[in-house]
Amino acid sequence: MLNASGIIKNFPGVQALRDVSIEVRPNEVVGLIGENGAGKSTLMRVLAGSYRPDGGSLTLDGEQLRMRSPRDAARHGIGMVFQEQSLVLNLTVAENIYLGEEDRFTRFGIVNWRAMNAAARRQLAKIGIDIDVTARTSELTFAARQMVELAKALTLEEVVERQLLILLDEPTSVLNAADIEVLFARVRSLK
Repeated sequence: MLNASGIIKNFPGVQALRDVSIEVRPNEVVGLIGENGAGKSTLMRVLAGSYRPDGGSLTLDGEQLRMRSPRDAARHGIGMVFQEQSLVLNLTVAENIYLGEEDRFTRFGIVNWRAMNAAARRQLAKIGIDIDVTARTSELTFAARQMVELAKALTLEEVVERQLLILLDEPTSVLNAADIEVLFARVRSLK
């Protein structure tokens, strides 16, 4: 499904990635393990289109990728759940899930909140989570917000015709044991 070969990424004074290769097959869960500073998050950001590699190649289903942004990655079905979370805390769960995609629910400048909320519930149902989609995201636990991030990434299924590649950047770093098990159960069900 994904083949990253010989990836190089440099920052001023630092070579973050040197000749890194990874292959991910369909329906496979892959974990990257390494010390702090080993380049795991940098590689995830290259794969998600946030960073452009300085060398190497990326292919998805045999097609060469030249991503210039996360939006390019999304068009190819690559979504990322960031460690530091990208949710806007004063927005509702539904608004966060469809942030940047509001035009799907807007006609003549008026947002159809009922349709957006229903679509957000469907996204959360994919991962077996029952969260009030009208709740402010600030009211949720960190673990619940991470599930909202995952649901947001899964919205790519609505716009691409291929299997998704979902990247999770250090998803367990601040979760307790029970929340980690819930996350792993959701990942297994999506697999």
